[in-house]
Amino acid sequence: AEAFFGGGPAGRAWAAGLAPGPGGLHPRVDRDVMVATVQENAHRDYWDAWDRVRCPALVLRGENGTMKPDEGDRMRDRHPATRIAVIPGAGHDAHLDNTPAVYGEMAHYLRDLRQ
Repeated sequence: AEAFFGGGPAGRAWAAGLAPGPGGLHPRVDRDVMVATVQENAHRDYWDAWDRVRCPALVLRGENGTMKPDEGDRMRDRHPATRIAVIPGAGHDAHLDNTPAVYGEMAHYLRDLRQ
């Protein structure tokens, strides 16, 4: 199962969410709920919510993730108090793919906020 999900820490985490059932492993989540959630996210943008943010923001983007660089640029253009950090070697689950880099970026960001 880990290999199916791409291996590494992210693959292990996704595989840990499976439970044995008839015919093999199955997600622990309700399929219909998951499909509805993903469909909503695929068809809705969140720019209206982003435009309401009034505090500094850190956006972490996996180097190999689904968020394109121009989307981060657009976020910063709309909200100049935004820092964009690219996590090397990470995909969508950057916190699992490169935990030390995520921690480092967050610690650096929080230190800068205190100054």
